[in-house]
Amino acid sequence: MAHHSSDSRLLCSCFLLLVIIEPARLVSICNTTISGCECMLHSGNGYSVTVVYCLMSLQTVFNFSNFQNVSEVPPEPWKLNFVQYYDAFNRLSKNKETFPSWKAPIVIPGNIFPLLVAAKPRVNLTLYFQNVHLISIEKEAFSGMTLQSIKFIDTQMSSLPMDSLLEHSSSLKRIGIRRKWRNGTPIRPPQFQYFQALKEIYIENTDFNPPQLLDHTLYDLPSLTSFIMAKSTVVNVSANAFQRVPNLTQLEISHSGLQRIPLSVSHIRNLKSLNLTGNSIMDVTCRELDSLRGASSLQSLNMANNPFSCTCDLLPFIKWLVKSDLDLTQLRLPIYDYAYTLDVTETFTYSCSSPGHLRDTSLLDLGLVGYLQSNCSMQGTTAPTNHTTNDFAQNSTVTRLTVSITSAVIVLGIALLIVAVLMHRKLQIKWVGLFRRYDRFNGNCNQAVEQHLEEARYDYDAFICHHDSMDGFVADMIPRIEGEPNNFRLCVSFRDFVVGADELTNVTRALEKSRGVIILLDGEFITNGQCLLELNMACSQMISSVGGVARSGDGACLEPGSETRLLLVLMDALPVEVLPATLRALRDKITCLEWDTKDEERCWQQLTNSLRALRLEPVEQEETL
Repeated sequence: MAHHSSDSRLLCSCFLLLVIIEPARLVSICNTTISGCECMLHSGNGYSVTVVYCLMSLQTVFNFSNFQNVSEVPPEPWKLNFVQYYDAFNRLSKNKETFPSWKAPIVIPGNIFPLLVAAKPRVNLTLYFQNVHLISIEKEAFSGMTLQSIKFIDTQMSSLPMDSLLEHSSSLKRIGIRRKWRNGTPIRPPQFQYFQALKEIYIENTDFNPPQLLDHTLYDLPSLTSFIMAKSTVVNVSANAFQRVPNLTQLEISHSGLQRIPLSVSHIRNLKSLNLTGNSIMDVTCRELDSLRGASSLQSLNMANNPFSCTCDLLPFIKWLVKSDLDLTQLRLPIYDYAYTLDVTETFTYSCSSPGHLRDTSLLDLGLVGYLQSNCSMQGTTAPTNHTTNDFAQNSTVTRLTVSITSAVIVLGIALLIVAVLMHRKLQIKWVGLFRRYDRFNGNCNQAVEQHLEEARYDYDAFICHHDSMDGFVADMIPRIEGEPNNFRLCVSFRDFVVGADELTNVTRALEKSRGVIILLDGEFITNGQCLLELNMACSQMISSVGGVARSGDGACLEPGSETRLLLVLMDALPVEVLPATLRALRDKITCLEWDTKDEERCWQQLTNSLRALRLEPVEQEETL
């Protein structure tokens, strides 16, 4: 009997063991009784997704121990949504007046799905927090799972729990923060760092304290392609906010109170779309304009609906904007599932908000440029003289007429110049390349130099002919060429041109007062009408003045009549077929300097040697090339 009793107890133990263990291996997260969550299938337009709703309330704290036995999740795609329902029918209220100021608190412990840690293949997870107060997420909370996307909807929190999600830095692709109304507690400015797979970040209706983007807001995110921040509070962006984001192509900070253009955009080498619509930008500094020019891949720029102050300080930006070939009104590119927040009814306008007599005047009106140029002082730091609206309208009409006449003259001048060049080629006129090394000169040449310099009274050694995109290079050139030991004098449009004078008058004066002309030739230059006009004027003067080269012993000096010379510097590698007709006609008569960024010291030395040669004149000609 004792033996029988022992066998009975053993059988009971085995039976109890089976009762306890077997259900645990079969529990699905959709089992509401066990997990406390409900599963709902959402479908439409050929797409379906299962959403697991885990309901929060103030009356009960969500019991995460219910997940300890969960071993099954819905087939992909599926989403895990921690959400608070708060009306009498367990539905979200869409009425702002009934939107509660309280939210159910939630603290997510570590390893909430222990039975899924060893699942093969790993479980992919999309995570939502909706209308809850997120206290914290412990590290390794979703251990064993592949977190691909996380979204915070009307979620109260003090900061984004990015440190707790670093475990998923190689899988997390999308982060979204969205609030229906801006009545939540401000959060600390987010910093997204070291997430190697992160592609898209979207933030809407979110207040920050302090209201700025700090250093390394975006840092070491090699996969990031889009960062959108709309209707939030960002007054300022640090100069080092965006670093090591090589594939970021879309950057938007719109309707957020931004007061300055972020200098850090110049660090984003592949940025194609920049949207700063509807902020509080009143003016654009030189550094900010340089940062826009430094974004070499930029294709669209939307800065509409900002309260621009159309004073002399804004004139360089307006001129750049008018000449730019950027798309100035492109809408946000749709990404992920956030595109529905885009306000497609918004009207984009670039207009003056101040001073009063220019209010609502378009920044893209050519008449505004002429008006500001004619009323700004050399310093360009004050508002223009307060003329009436009729004065501006008259000025605008005159400017348009001037532009039309100037364009016609340019076309005619180019045609005549081409004919002249072809005729000179037939007469076999010999031209001289100037990029030669002049190391020693004999006594005769030195004497000729002294005699000729007494007769020639030039204000400048060279006039710099360049596109606006090369302003930064020219700014670097000035101290190198004009400083010790060279002491040359350059004529630069943005420094030496007379403000208010006609552009052609300024160029003509510069050519007459300069010994030589340095052409900085790049891709922007050959597509710009003003640059081509200056090139043709320079070539025309060269044709009428350049002679041969006189040699004496080991020395070499330029012969009389060659006061103005053309020094061509190739900044970009350009095929012959894209060169202007004038340069193609003269390409075998002019020696060019191909600028090499890896050997700049040699290039600077060769350029200064050529300028030094322009000061040397001969006594007599012995040989003509």
